[in-house]
Amino acid sequence: PGAAFGGAWQGAVRFGASPDATSLHVRCSCLRARGASGSESALLRKWKANPSANDSDIWGGEFGKACAHNEVVMQQLRPFFPMEVLNTSVCSRLDPAPGNQGFDGCLEYLRLACRAKSRAITCWDRVRMHFVDKTGATDGSLEKKRLLALQDDVLVQVVPLLKNFTVACRGQIPPLELLKAIAAMSAAADAVNRKLPTRRGPDEWSC
Repeated sequence: PGAAFGGAWQGAVRFGASPDATSLHVRCSCLRARGASGSESALLRKWKANPSANDSDIWGGEFGKACAHNEVVMQQLRPFFPMEVLNTSVCSRLDPAPGNQGFDGCLEYLRLACRAKSRAITCWDRVRMHFVDKTGATDGSLEKKRLLALQDDVLVQVVPLLKNFTVACRGQIPPLELLKAIAAMSAAADAVNRKLPTRRGPDEWSC
């Protein structure tokens, strides 16, 4: 639940860009960073987000809407913990949210955060498994459609395993590397099973 980590929502899912205490805190930090110096302010100072908030009463003012996006809030509450964006894509300069053309999005925010702290992060959305390494590069990301090359019975087993492995490594290993590890373990298990003796029936155990 969000409340377990300082969030202002109930349940495991935070719905859309929504203003709350965390987003307003990030907004204030974003404004302070514009006129500050030092490494702690560098991330927000370099993030070229859309300052427009449309309705200041709702969003709190400049940068309020950008700071209310799920990825920004979740990174604030659980830094670098793997996350999944449901039914949409992580917004970016290449794939902007409506009205954000020409501005940095959440992906750029995560890239700056990874570079600032030398940590990686994994974030799944409806299109790809984003992997941002500790330098801010996204070369390790994987499009989900590549998984469609797997047979259906394999796919339904691999996806839950991939999620579990991603959480277990705290999102610090690229998804393709995790898939290779799963494939290697599956191959090893098959090899062991082929070498095991066939299980005997109850009537075959008599002396």
